[in-house]
Amino acid sequence: MGRQLTFATLKRLGETNPHAQRTFDLLMSLDSRTPDSRVDLLVSELRSIGFHSNTNTVFEFYFPLVAHILYYKPKREKDLLSYIVGPSFANGITEAKESMAFMKRAMDYQLSLNEHFLTPEGQKWVNKQLPKMRAEFKREVQLCLKELED
Repeated sequence: MGRQLTFATLKRLGETNPHAQRTFDLLMSLDSRTPDSRVDLLVSELRSIGFHSNTNTVFEFYFPLVAHILYYKPKREKDLLSYIVGPSFANGITEAKESMAFMKRAMDYQLSLNEHFLTPEGQKWVNKQLPKMRAEFKREVQLCLKELED
């Protein structure tokens, strides 16, 4: 039941967006044993959602999804970190360390409003794995800077 509450917005979006519905279905069964082919499909469906809004809403939409996936499949960070680093960069966070701290603060704040904002797995990713990902966050911030220059 917890995952359904965390991914409720995705489920509602799935009523009109088939990619969101397939993403929801794949997230509901994701675990460490999920084969790479299903994770590839999950990442592809997530990319195809095309969720657009202001930067804060985009971040709040993707953060629970990305954190949950990366808990089980940390090697997919190159495919997924841009969904949470990009919106924070657009809000003026241009340093990896600052971006990582923002993620932790965002989690704590959102959980104070809604205990189901992140799955327990997503919370574990933020608390245990995210602090070890400075190089990955730095790479994502650099990609954002490069896109801004182009």
